Amino acid sequence: MIPPLTGHKKSCFEATLEAASEFGDVTVVHAWLPTENGWAVHAWAENNEAVLDLTVTRTPQNRGEYYETRQVDEHLIRRYPRVEFFTMVGDTGGFGPFDKKLFFALEAEKRPAQDS
Repeated sequence: MIPPLTGHKKSCFEATLEAASEFGDVTVVHAWLPTENGWAVHAWAENNEAVLDLTVTRTPQNRGEYYETRQVDEHLIRRYPRVEFFTMVGDTGGFGPFDKKLFFALEAEKRPAQDS
């Protein structure tokens, strides 16, 4: 069972670097996710079948179950192919979130505006 997200975990961005370094076929994901008190930005790595959210477990999780449990909204998400992610890390000196328009803060009380 995937535990509920209670708020932003700073370590989620750093954890994606580890996942992207260890697994060659992943994409890094930054997304707004609902929490008990609003919304929080969260990050993980994934491929077509599995999510690697090292803030939860080192075991790959079923992607469909993860998305359903976390209520992932495709309109509130950014994906970075592995090489692009490493380039962004090098260019910015940080691990994200990189899209400052969509991720204007790390937490929000209301659902962020849908990106069109």
